[in-house]
Amino acid sequence: MAIRQMPLSLLDDDFYIPQAIIAEDITVIAQRMGLILEHKTDEMDAVDGFRGAAVVLDGDITFLIKHYAGFQEGTVQLYLPASISDVEDITEMISYVMSQTRMPPSRLMWQRKDNPEL
Repeated sequence: MAIRQMPLSLLDDDFYIPQAIIAEDITVIAQRMGLILEHKTDEMDAVDGFRGAAVVLDGDITFLIKHYAGFQEGTVQLYLPASISDVEDITEMISYVMSQTRMPPSRLMWQRKDNPEL
């Protein structure tokens, strides 16, 4: 497993969709993966500020981890590319990312298959 971080500024947030919520602090995840969290603030709306990182796994799987200021403490949102739209594919990708980054499956609070209509 190869993990590489890339700057969030290189990615267009509109092309990534939140697909899972994990009950683990983003700082813990970042330390385990060797990531440096970026801090983004929105001067117009403090709730839209977040800490996060863009990650490339195994050279071709890109995902984002984020924790927005207004979200429950101790949680992180996993964002996958919008091009992955099939619920089964999303579920498999969440499982793969979590296993490869050593996020315990028991920490998965919500994933797209729980509410595919969202």
